[in-house]
Formats: sequence, C-alpha cells, structure tokens
Amino acid sequence: MNQLKEYIIALTNLYGAVHKEKVMEIYNSQNKDRVSLKEIEVMLKNPPVDLEAFAVYTEGEYFIHEAIFMIDNLEDMLRKKKGKPHYVPHKNELLKYMDEEHFEKTGEYKALVKYVKKNFLKNQPERAEELCEEIHKILHVGPDMQEVMNTLNYWGIDFKDMDQLNELTALLMKFANNIRIWENNGHTPEEISRKFEKPNMKPLPKKPFDFKKTGNGEGDNGDEAVGTKKVGRNEPCPCGSGKKYKKCCGKSENVISLFGDEITPEEALEVRRLFFIYSEPKIAKVIGKMHDQFGTGPLSLAYQKDAEFLFIEWLVMEYPYEGDQSLFDLFLEDMKGKMDRRLLQKLESWKKSYLSVYEVIDDREERVILVKDIFTYEEKVVGLDEGDPSSKVGDMQVTRLVPVAGVYEYFFGAFYLPLKLRDLFVHLLKMDKKKYNKTWEALLKENGDRLVQLIADMFKNDQKKDQKKEHLKSDNKLKGINDYLEIPAFTPKEIEEVESILRLDWKKDIYREEARLFIEKSQGIYLPIDIISGLYMWWDYTEFEAPGFRKQGVWAAALNELIDELYNYYHYDSRSEIADTYGVSASSVGTYYYRLWDFVELHHAGIKALRKKTPLDKASKKKIGPAIEGIIKSLKELSESKKKDAKNKGLEDDSQMDLEYDPGMDLEDDSHKELKNSSRVGLEDNPISATTVSKNAKAQDLIYDAWESRSPTEIIHLAKKALEIDPRCADAYVLLAEHRAKNVEEAITYYQKGIQAGEKALGKTFFKENQGHFWGILETRPYMRAKMGLGMSLLEKKEYSHGAEVLEEMLKLNPNDNQGVRSPLVIAYFMEKDYSKAKALLDRYDEDFLSDWSYNKALQVFCDEGETQEAKRRLKNAIKKNPHVPKYLLGEKRLPDTPPEAYSLGGEEEAIIYAIYGKKAWLKTPGAVAWLHKNIKK
Repeated sequence: MNQLKEYIIALTNLYGAVHKEKVMEIYNSQNKDRVSLKEIEVMLKNPPVDLEAFAVYTEGEYFIHEAIFMIDNLEDMLRKKKGKPHYVPHKNELLKYMDEEHFEKTGEYKALVKYVKKNFLKNQPERAEELCEEIHKILHVGPDMQEVMNTLNYWGIDFKDMDQLNELTALLMKFANNIRIWENNGHTPEEISRKFEKPNMKPLPKKPFDFKKTGNGEGDNGDEAVGTKKVGRNEPCPCGSGKKYKKCCGKSENVISLFGDEITPEEALEVRRLFFIYSEPKIAKVIGKMHDQFGTGPLSLAYQKDAEFLFIEWLVMEYPYEGDQSLFDLFLEDMKGKMDRRLLQKLESWKKSYLSVYEVIDDREERVILVKDIFTYEEKVVGLDEGDPSSKVGDMQVTRLVPVAGVYEYFFGAFYLPLKLRDLFVHLLKMDKKKYNKTWEALLKENGDRLVQLIADMFKNDQKKDQKKEHLKSDNKLKGINDYLEIPAFTPKEIEEVESILRLDWKKDIYREEARLFIEKSQGIYLPIDIISGLYMWWDYTEFEAPGFRKQGVWAAALNELIDELYNYYHYDSRSEIADTYGVSASSVGTYYYRLWDFVELHHAGIKALRKKTPLDKASKKKIGPAIEGIIKSLKELSESKKKDAKNKGLEDDSQMDLEYDPGMDLEDDSHKELKNSSRVGLEDNPISATTVSKNAKAQDLIYDAWESRSPTEIIHLAKKALEIDPRCADAYVLLAEHRAKNVEEAITYYQKGIQAGEKALGKTFFKENQGHFWGILETRPYMRAKMGLGMSLLEKKEYSHGAEVLEEMLKLNPNDNQGVRSPLVIAYFMEKDYSKAKALLDRYDEDFLSDWSYNKALQVFCDEGETQEAKRRLKNAIKKNPHVPKYLLGEKRLPDTPPEAYSLGGEEEAIIYAIYGKKAWLKTPGAVAWLHKNIKK
C-alpha cells in the first residue's frame, strides 16, 4: 500500500470525513514527495478496493468513514465541523490512526480504567480495558452519554449508591472532554473550548438591565406604567425594589424597549418578572381546578408544590384561561402600549414553545449546558442564570425552553425527572402520537396536559411508596400490605386458571418451577390479572426460545421486572432490589429481562394480537409479513386476550394451529424443535455486541412505528432517525429501498447497504455457527429481509442468475424458508432454462398441497419431458387445486396493479399472487402456454 493511501485511511479515522484538499495539504506538509490534487481526485472517482477494506468510502470531494457512509449523514457531520480547525499530529503519530482502534490513552482514560477495575470488574483487568475501549468507540463519533449509560447497564455495572454513580459520571465526563472526536476535526472538546471558544465567550451581565424607551416615555395609549396595570406614582414599584414607583422605574417613565434583533437576557428577565406579577393572582384562581383535573388534590404539601410547578409551566401557554386565549396571550394583549412593539413581536416566538423532557448531554463552562429533547432528539444550548438549579450530565429536566439571544433559557425553571422513567414516558407518549397522528412538536404543544398527567401520576405513585414504607415499619404482614394497596387476593376462578397453567406440558420442569417462584414472590404486590398475564408470557417464551439456565430464580426475577415495568407498578426501586429478592445477580437479571422484553414486543404480542384479530383456519390463510414483529399492543388488553385463548382448548392447541406455509410466523413444528432446544451462538456471548443491542433496540422501535405508518414521508423520516441511532439497522435500509428509491437500481443500493449493516451487526462468527437456523433467531430477520429485497430486485431487473445466487444463499442460512424464497427462486431457474436446478428445488420442497407449487411442478415436467402423460397428470392436479390460475396465465383476466394482502386456498386471490410472479416463466418456456390452453379447452 502506498503512503498516500495510508494518509487517507489515517485522516479518515481521525476526522470521520476529510476533504481532498485537506489530504493534499497535510500530506505535502509532512513529506518530501508531494502529491497533486489530480492524484487524489483519481482515488475519489475510482476508489481502490483496499480503501473500502479499511472502512473508507468516498462521497463527492470527501473521503468518509463507513459509519458516516452507512447512515448517509455526511451533510450533518460537515455542519457540525464547520469553522473548526483541524488537529494535525506529527507524521508518526498520525499514521497510527491507520488502525481504526487506535486512540490516545490519556490520563483521563487511565483514571477511568483504574476506577472500573477497582469498583466493578475486580480481578478482570482485560474486561475493564475492553469496557473503557467500548465507551471510547461510542464517544469519539460524537457525545452520547445516554448510550454510554446503556452500555454500562448491559455490562451489568451496578452502583452501590449515588456517590459511586456521581464519581463514575465525573470520570466519564473528563474522559469524554479529552477524546478526539470527529465533529471537532480531531480536537478534543477541552481543546476546542480552551483554545477557540472560551476567548470569544462573553459573560452575562450580573446587574439588572435598566429598560428605557428612546422617546418621550409614553406608550401608545399614554400610559406611564411598567406593569400590567396603571401604577400610582406613590405605590410600591412593581420591580420589587421596595421604593415608590415615582422614585424608581417611574422616575424616567420607563417602558420596555427592544435593542437589536433578538431578545436579550436582560429583557427576557424583565418580561418574566412582569408576567409573574400579572399571572400570579390568576394562577391562584385555577390551581384548584388543576388539582381536580390531574387528580393531585390528596397529595401532601411537598408533592403538591412540585405538581403546581408543572401545572404553571403548562397552563401559562396552553390552558385556555379566557375563551381560547392563554394567560400569556392575555399578558401580551395587556402589555400593548407598555412594551415596545418590536419586543412584543419577538415574544410571539415564546408562544410556540412547549413543555417537554430534556436530557442534559453536556455540561459546558460559563453556566451553559447542552440538552436533548428525548422525544424529538433536538439539541438545544441552554444558558443558565445564577438562580437556576445546577445541572449535571444525565439529568432529565421537565421544562419549557424559550429562545433568548441565540440560545435558550428556562421559562420559569426545571423539574428533575427520575432517569428510570425516561423510556416509559417515551413509550406512552408514542401511543398518543400514533393516536392523534401528530408530530412530536404538535403533540407536546396541543396535548401537553398528557405529559403533565403522567408526571402527576408519578407524584401519586411516589407518595404511595413513601406511605407504604412507613406502613411496613409498623406492620410487615402481607395481608396488611394487600389491604393498604388495595390489591385483591386471587379469586377461586383465578386460582383455577393459575393451576391450569402450571399443569401445562412445560418443556422442562425447571420452567414450571420458575413460574411457581414468580407467583410466590409477586403475589400480593401485583394484581392477579397481571400475574396471570406474566405466566402466559413465560409459557410462550419457553415454548419458542427454550432458554438455558445459570441459576434458578434468575428468569423469575427477570419476569418480575418485566411485569413491574410494563404495568407501571414501580414497586422496586432498582434492579438490585429485585435480584436480592430472588437471591440472584442484578447483571443476570438485566440480561434476561431484555430478552423477555424483546420477545414480548417482537413476537408474543404480535402473534397473540393477530390470532385474536384474524382467526386463521384451513379454509382461509393470511400471508403475514414482517409487520408481525412490530405489533405492540397494550399488554393490559393482551392479558384479556390470553385469558380467552386459555379457555379455547388450552394454550397447547393454540400454539399448534394448522397453518400451511405461513412465512411470517414461527409456530411449533418439527423442523424448529432442534433449533428451539439449542442455545443461540454468537450474539449473547459477544460482549462487544452489548452496545449494538442497545442501539438496535432504540432503532428497531422506530422501525415498528414506520411499519404502522401509512405516510411514505414519515416512514422515510423514521428510517433515517433509526440509522442515526444505529448505523447497523438493516431494516431502515429496507424501508428506504421500499419508500425512497426512485428506481430498481437505487433500491438495490439500499438493500446492499442493509445487507452490509446486517453482516456487521451479526458478525462473521455468528454466520458460521448459526447457518441453517436463520429467521428462527430474531436478530437475523432484518438482515434476511434486506437479502430478500435484494434478490427480488435483481429478479425484477431481469438479472435472474445473480438474483438466484442471493436466494440460494438465503436457503442455506434458513432451509425452513419462512420467507418463501423457493417460489421466486424456481421461477428464476425457469427464466435461465436451468431445469435441473428447478427440479431439484421442487423435489426438495415437495408441497403438492400448495397450488403454486403444483403449477410449477407441472411446468418443470413439461420442460423435461414435453407433453407426456405425467406432465398432463401434473397439470390436471394443479388445475383441480386452483382453476382460476389459467385465466390469468393466458391473459383472459387482467392482473391487478398490486397483489392482494390475503388469500384462501383455491381462491382467485391465490391465483393472482401466483400469476404475478409465475406468468413470465410460462411465457418464457417454448410451447408451455399453448399446452396449457389446449388442456384447458379439453
């Protein structure tokens, strides 16, 4: 490899994206043999193969890292880099960056490793280094402390107290501030701040600003007041100075004026002060209504104060105080003539603000923080005043942010939300978003009371917990707890149902014992209906996954956490508390909890909901696509459907429904028993995959949303969002291929990217050790969907040989062929006149009961033997199974533009589906159509 390529690889790893001229500039400054721009441009236009092997791609005038190429976000990265100088180390140091894993082992890094070794991974020095290197991989692309915390969680890092959490957070922040990151062109955040930002920062003024109008001191209406009403000259000044108005603000007939194009911090402070004076008596009149509306009346005084803070943040802008006008609308009306018109116009921007939840993702100097909206992912720079509460990275703030002088400020203040509620709030509001079909901004603005209600419920729940703890001090009996929490005992009918579940034919006795342990530990804490729901989930999970055990009790604890979270009990304060209850480790509980969660979302809820909504029998079959994995129903409703399922001949019969070739569902069958009784190899035992799993879980949530959307624009938006979170989200590329690609060539490109993403997510070892079991393992499905899309697109492009190769690879990975690869594959063989392969495939999947397979077999025999009696017998059998097919193959009936979503065996819809993909094979085969026509006439 020549030296220029080495420079390109090293600079790409250091900067993420590097312009051709910057490559030439740095190379020529460090080497005697100079390179021209033309030499570099040749590499841009025709990139050498070995560059891609080092994860270097090209786009326009830039060499870019694979991580940027995969999610198509070069433009966003360049925007973040704009105006920042490049860090250029000496040649020897620079070329070390040819190794993608290389980074500077700074003092901050060593301090972090030392702390992790001492406190979390004792006697495991290599694991400690590995974890800290994983953290570096996350942070060097760009700051993402939430992802770091997720990684710590997946590694089973448990904190013994808040002091330990704060100590580690401080070390992480120091480490993050001294990492060379792409968006800083290789500089660390600390270097950018010290060398380039801090010298140009202007501190906020500490003294109150004296608002004076440049004129005669009179408003439009001749008022001489500053506040919300005319103030007498001998009355106290509304500014709070304690002086009379005539000797304070009234001395120079003050009214607020706007200086410049933006609201200044001083003006914003005065506006808020005046608004408080105006709104305080009005707010007091409706606080009682707020407590009634949100059910917080019975709360103690401490909780009521917190609730009232949120009420105020919401009602000042959204609550219709008079007609459809909010208090802020009324305030701006009242201030006409007392406040400069241009400032009033600027304050209209505040009316667009909304109450939301923000995560602090960076704590900058000079009282400036960076926050991210947990719903929209929008980042905002917030300037803090001396009276604002201190903030640290990871804090979750419920607040309203308003624009002030190029940054944002709190409207009143911020309420701190427990971190563990983050995912719950997002999940619950996502359902509202779907219900109202609004953007996040519109939902939070127009339905902000929903967010307030959720937090009000949290106040009520917290108070119950406090009261329960006090109650436990005096009465530790279970009956007393049940009575206090109003949780009823099991009814005789519910006891009978529990016993019927325990009598089921469990694959292993230990699964039944875990169920018994779960009942013992959860009885009296959760409602009986929710405990029963958990038992059904556990039964389904053991039937589909046949999980292994390390220690008895760990799965029961994981199931307990699942019920605690899904049904919003929050009985336990931490995972460690649940683990202690069952006598197992918290890290193991976490691992199994996430597997149960994924199963419930991707598999169990979808199948149960589909069975309830669309009963399937022998006469009517539904072709169920990948959306089954995204059907996430309310588990309260799901528990009811499970009770109905149990009454319908028991769960055993339900799980063995007679489905003929249903590619979307992995129900019990002989071909899957071996897989279900074997553990999956590769993913679970790969510690590096923990971060991938964490990112993929978030990205996959967006994919489920996209599957449910009918808007192509929203689907594309969600797919891009998913790739921003996890560049290895193969399903996102599948969606882009289906909804963004303008032609088959673009679709192929997206599918190829999806395949690359899937290969990276799974890893080479996984392919070797799990070949033959794909699709039965949930993690493989996004990759398999991308593979299917590529194969079908190649066939559409009439590249039958290439397309057949892709589909053949899929059958090697998944011989059970849940996706129905064999049907288009046999047609590809016909189109290539490779009749021997067609025969081998048809014999391999000898499925005479399916109409399409019968027609394909008849065509294959005709190709091999001509108009023989065997060919005629095969055709007669096919026509008997579905007499509608010939009408579409012969053109007597026109095919619709889109295939039907469902079909019944022998019905016209089934005929259409076959003719859409199979007709070309009959037309391609010499004499086949005439033979078919002759036999139909007879």
